[in-house]
Parts: sequence; C-alpha cells; structure tokens
Amino acid sequence: QTLANQSYMWSYGCGGGGPESASDISNTTNFTTDSLQMAFTLLFGSYFGDWDYPNDFLRAAIASRTCLASTWANRPNWFLHHMALGEHIGYSTQVTMTNTGRYIPPYYGIYVHNALMGDPTLRMHVLPPVETLSASQAGLNVQLSWDDPANALGYYIYKKTAFDSVFRLLNQAPVSSTAYTDACPGPGMIHYMVRSVELRTSASGSYYNLSAGATTSFDSNPSSWALNPVTTNCSPGQSDGSVSLNPQGGCTPYSYQWDTGETTAEIQNLDPGLYCVTVGDCVGCTEVYCANVEQSTGVGNLPDILSSVLYPNPAGDHLVLELVMRSPLDLQLEIFDAQGRKVSSQFSSGQPQQIKWDIRSLPNGPYWLHIGNSGGFRVLPFKKG
Repeated sequence: QTLANQSYMWSYGCGGGGPESASDISNTTNFTTDSLQMAFTLLFGSYFGDWDYPNDFLRAAIASRTCLASTWANRPNWFLHHMALGEHIGYSTQVTMTNTGRYIPPYYGIYVHNALMGDPTLRMHVLPPVETLSASQAGLNVQLSWDDPANALGYYIYKKTAFDSVFRLLNQAPVSSTAYTDACPGPGMIHYMVRSVELRTSASGSYYNLSAGATTSFDSNPSSWALNPVTTNCSPGQSDGSVSLNPQGGCTPYSYQWDTGETTAEIQNLDPGLYCVTVGDCVGCTEVYCANVEQSTGVGNLPDILSSVLYPNPAGDHLVLELVMRSPLDLQLEIFDAQGRKVSSQFSSGQPQQIKWDIRSLPNGPYWLHIGNSGGFRVLPFKKG
C-alpha cells in the first residue's frame, strides 16, 4: 500500500517465497497490474531467486510499470553505495558478484545465482539533457545553441567528424552559457553533442553529475578565407620590396606573425626572398601565406616564354606545367616550400613543354615552382591539398 501512494528511489521486500510470489509482499500476477512507485527494488525469499523460472517473481518486478531494476538481496549482500556518487547499477552488480572480502560481509559471494533484472546502465541521479540543440554557419565558424530546462551548472561540448571514431571533448572546463562557437572546423559533415553538468550532493558525498548527450549533425560549408596579398618586387640593387595583406572572411581584429618577427599587415624594405606569415582572427582561425619577393630585371620574367599554366591548383598527387615559348629552351625547374627550402627539381627542354610532376611525397601546404635558365626566371605559386 505504501508504494502505491508514495514514491521511493529504493525498496526492499522479504517474505516466504515461491517462484512466483513472496508472502505478504506480492506475486507475479499483481506485479503486472500494480504501478508501484519505485525505481530499484531488492527482494529476498526462497525460490524466486531461481530467476530463470518462466514467470519468475524477480523478473515480474520490472513489469510493474515503474520499477526499472530488481535483484535477489541478502545472499549475497548487495553493495550499492557507489550509485550515490554517480556510478550505474551495473558497476554495483559487478562489485557484488566479485566481492570476496573487500566489503564485509562477503556472504554467499561469487555464487552463480547473482543476477540483475533490468538495464545495467541505470543511475540514481538523472540530470535532464539540454533541448533544441542546433548548429548554424557563422562565417568560418559553426555556432551551437541550445535550451536547458534544468538550468545546469555548465555544459560540455563534443565533436565528431569523418576522421573521428568517437566524440572528442572540445572544452576542458564547462561553459556557462547556452551557446558555443566551434572555431574554423572546416568543410564537411560534423556531429556535435552537448552534455550538461551539475554538482550533486548525496549521503555518500559530492560529485559532478553529467546528463545524457543531446546531438545534432551539421554539414559545414564555411565562407572562403581571403588574404588579398599584394607583393611589390625589388628594384635592381635595392631593398625596396614589400608584401601587404588585407584579410577577409574571418573576424576582426586580425593578428600577423611574420618569419621576420614583424606583426603588421604590411612589411617593407625587403630584399629578394621568400617571406611567410601566419594570420589569425579573433577566434583563433589561422592561415599561412608565403610571398616570393623577386628582383625586377629586364630578363627576370623569361620573355621567351609566351605562356605558362600550372594545374591543378590546389594539386593532389600530380602537378602539370604547360609552357609555350618562342623557341626551344633548356630550363631548370625547382619546387620550394613555405620555408624557402628546395624540395624537388628536374630539368626540361624543348618547345612546347608539358611536364607532369609526381608530388605525392610532398606534404600539404603552399609551394613555389621556380622556372629558370641563364636568361632569367619565372615563379609560379601553387598549393597542395
């Protein structure tokens, strides 16, 4: 009568038993019609511990609509105090089944009749999950937002892409607002999950309790990141080259870190050479750009080459160079990386020329193809990946 009118997390019943009943407690038939207000129950009595009986009393307990898990108690004693610190009942089941002395008394320990009727992942304290989780594109970023009916202490955000086998935690400390910006995730399908957290205090102590995860999927298609570079070559014999950038696509303010140590959008008074910069925006998106400052001369652009085409760009495993010239030329072809290091080279001659270059050994990133001979040179930028 008590459980029909009052709700409890735990209940215990003991009475003389048979496979389908316990004296003065209940029976299998009643369990199928009662709505006893309890989540977990422990029952003790003879014979209904034989839980493999077709209409077993233990199994019938979880047919009573509200009961979620039941066990045969006392033989052995069940150790369930871990559940007051966030563990699931499956953990307590394992501890009980394997107890040979850690907890006293180990009465009837490691007997084969130990069993749990119900879902082993159930926990005592359930924090409601967040609701209406959504994702939207915000320039280079993905913006997440959600509602929280429980007004939790904070939230953990997880992410999974095609390259991940499991969700990855994005924030080591919980965020307090119901919104989060995933900076620069790139294109493609992304799965997000948000879990709320609370500080729960019980008779066993205090612990941080996580909710189940709310998930959403989003096909990210960020706007392009444009640096809009302008490179000015050096006059003959002068150190008057320059490189300037005018970023668009990220969020201001932008930061600049050149390999020369400068931190401005434009660097000046440059000698011929390769100059690289890492550009960052307000949420940490970054882009690396390298400019090749040349010395302007009368033969610096290889005037005998009428046209030069380099494709595809960005390149994959191979790069194709097509040259049309006035007359046959002998050319030295060299590829330099973003640090100005020569990473590949070959010699070519004839008219016209088409060179297919295997670049599978090169890592993804920006490169420059230097075409030269005694008559001058020409530089063509490309990107792999």
